[in-house]
Amino acid sequence: MLKTTAMVALVVPLWVAASGCGGGGSGGSGGSSSSSSTTVSGAVIDGPVSGGTVIIKDSNGNMVATGVTGSDGKYSLTIPSGTSFPLHVNTTGGTDLVTEEAAASMDSLIMDATQTTANITPITSVVYQTAVANAGGLGKVTSDAVTSAKSTTLSMFGFGIDSEESGIDPISSSVHSGNISSFMKSAEAMAEMVRRAVGTGSTTMVQVFKVMGEDLVDGSMDGKKSGAALSAEMPTGFTSDTIVSAVTQQKALVGAEMVNNSLKVTQANGTQISSDDAKTRFSRAMNRMDPSISTTDALSKMEAVLISEKQKNQLTTDIGNAKTAQETLGADSAAMASLQTVANNLEVGKAGANKLDTSVMTTAEGAANTVTKGIRENTYSATVVSSAVSAVSPSSTSTIATTPSTASTSSSSSTTASTSEIPAASSTLASSSTTTYAGSYKGTWSVSAGGGSSQEWTLTVDASGLIAGASTDGSTLSGTMSAVGSITMKSYSGGIVQKIFSGTVTESGIIGGTWTGKVVEYKEMYVREQGAFTGYLSN
Repeated sequence: MLKTTAMVALVVPLWVAASGCGGGGSGGSGGSSSSSSTTVSGAVIDGPVSGGTVIIKDSNGNMVATGVTGSDGKYSLTIPSGTSFPLHVNTTGGTDLVTEEAAASMDSLIMDATQTTANITPITSVVYQTAVANAGGLGKVTSDAVTSAKSTTLSMFGFGIDSEESGIDPISSSVHSGNISSFMKSAEAMAEMVRRAVGTGSTTMVQVFKVMGEDLVDGSMDGKKSGAALSAEMPTGFTSDTIVSAVTQQKALVGAEMVNNSLKVTQANGTQISSDDAKTRFSRAMNRMDPSISTTDALSKMEAVLISEKQKNQLTTDIGNAKTAQETLGADSAAMASLQTVANNLEVGKAGANKLDTSVMTTAEGAANTVTKGIRENTYSATVVSSAVSAVSPSSTSTIATTPSTASTSSSSSTTASTSEIPAASSTLASSSTTTYAGSYKGTWSVSAGGGSSQEWTLTVDASGLIAGASTDGSTLSGTMSAVGSITMKSYSGGIVQKIFSGTVTESGIIGGTWTGKVVEYKEMYVREQGAFTGYLSN
């Protein structure tokens, strides 16, 4: 499981609370229908895709609408009245305006008639596949499932999509001059990561999106779906472990290039477009999507993009994971360690262009590419590759000693940490009248600052006690959960406590408490409850 930067993003993007952005209201199930026709539009970006066929189908596979993207990579279609939601949006064919080659097939979804925008990108493809795999079919997808899929995907594979516009929704935010650079390049970064890790073929790309989607159902990318083997078809020559291991290496490289504004783009024949050529192509593509932006202005926009906190934390976590995996595989990790050092010195809120040392990046790239090649050619044994996947999993740094899916009466347990990231802790767990912790919960953050606003949050607890959630960074919390006792959540970054939540759970299931500490993204979250629960809060 790739270590991630946050509690499925503790600061919930604005789309969690925005009407119509996720669709379906507060957790509504699929199956609603429209009483009148509606218009939906969006951008198709892998680079922008010109001449791509967009097809919208309902959960029974019936075609609802179809059309072709314009030379600007955008489309607009009418959804007839009486259409049942949610809807699958798919694009095939067309030309990627950056690579100037055939575009891969991609997916997105429309949750209800209030949703008027449905962008289609590699990122939305993974969101779609995650939501559908989690629900067991398009017709069962709820707005909560989509919200969770977006949070998980962006926390692990955002690639700075929020650098120009905080709270951006990859599906339902419109692409405009204020976010076009980070929106376009983050989509390209996701596709580039897959091309470098697994292969350049369009079929391979689609397969990997499905594998990633199913893998992320449990909130992590560990080659499994809630501990079980994946059912998705693997690309030829790959297993779920080799995909995760190859992605671990290339994700770090692509993320560094994104921050540095030096992203290279791989073509179908395996050759790479240089970063300078790629920037020229990006600027032309931006001008095609929005003619008000000249190619010169587009180049300037890319140079001026600021590093977001989420982007830096994703990058430093990814580099750390790549380094750990290299060590587990028996490879030399010195080059990745050097990249880790310079990445740690990046400043959030400052332009990242050309801030990473070129020679350090080049050396790290060579080392990561060598490891990736070994993974793809099965140089490493399956056992060693599996160990590399486990090495970047939170389960390697903490052992959950209890299973809080059943009642605990006068039980005792301990939690240990094997790295400095999470200090060792142990406790004798008190008895609890709670019979189960597993389930999905939702409530609201009540923010006392900023005018007393509130936003929705979601929290899930699986049968083994692993929990994952998403919320705004508010000063107080209220919600529900099947537990009674006190709760303490500590966030760590570089082994240092950054923020603490202290609260209580009443017999009626109400959670209340206060966050204190720095406002940061979190590398991982350690949770200990003085009831019958010990585990990780991690995506």
